[in-house]
Amino acid sequence: MGANLLHEYIMYSYDVPLSKHFMPTAMTLFAERFRNVLRRQDEFDMLGPTQQKRALETCVFHAVAITVTKLEACEGFWQQLKFVVGSGQDRSYVTDVLDFDGFAASGESSGAREDATPRRRKMKKLRMADANKTTTVLDPETMQRFGFLIGSLGALLRDNETLMLLVLMMLFDGGVGDGDVTCMAIQQKYLTILRRRLKHQHGQRKRSLFDFEEDSDDEPLANWERRESSEEEFDRFLAGLAHVKELSKIVLAISGPPPQQRGEGESGRQ
Repeated sequence: MGANLLHEYIMYSYDVPLSKHFMPTAMTLFAERFRNVLRRQDEFDMLGPTQQKRALETCVFHAVAITVTKLEACEGFWQQLKFVVGSGQDRSYVTDVLDFDGFAASGESSGAREDATPRRRKMKKLRMADANKTTTVLDPETMQRFGFLIGSLGALLRDNETLMLLVLMMLFDGGVGDGDVTCMAIQQKYLTILRRRLKHQHGQRKRSLFDFEEDSDDEPLANWERRESSEEEFDRFLAGLAHVKELSKIVLAISGPPPQQRGEGESGRQ
């Protein structure tokens, strides 16, 4: 994230208001991270120039929207911190400033309980609703819609593996609406993986329930019939993609115009 942004994020817990450029900078930084992720994917080289441009300029904000949803769902400051902080200088900065060295191994970055993380003082989780009081990046109507979208998507991101599948799927969404065969094939690949994963998780939960039922009456097997099937859960994910796209428009607006447009505007003022 960079020392300046991390410093402002940390100082928020010391009641220092966020600057108006904090949220735009954070969204832009997240988008650039996902551009780097995109460029490292073999599938990116399969896209034509138009679809590559759309992925880099638009689809990355689908991924940013998923990231923002995850951050809003974190238990507190420390889970947020471990989710957004990268490696190298960012971790060194956090370790030095907060005397914190609790970063988990890759894939476990947000699994620790908030109250199990060592800390010297109570740090504040950063919520868009709270930050917006001083940054005012969203008007009241958009802020209300933001809250609805976050609430509808939060339940879909229960683990990091599912989150990453959704990110990869949405990074290659650019040409799906236009019937681009390559984009459709790539997204279908990740949809198939997601469906298999949900089915596997559903089966594991059912087996656990049967084992649990042998010596306990806490959750009768009859309740299982009223539970959501893996296909119903998969359908919820598909329905949630529209909300990801809507949320991405909000985070794109927060980030401001693309870098080249900002440069054109600045040169025009010279």
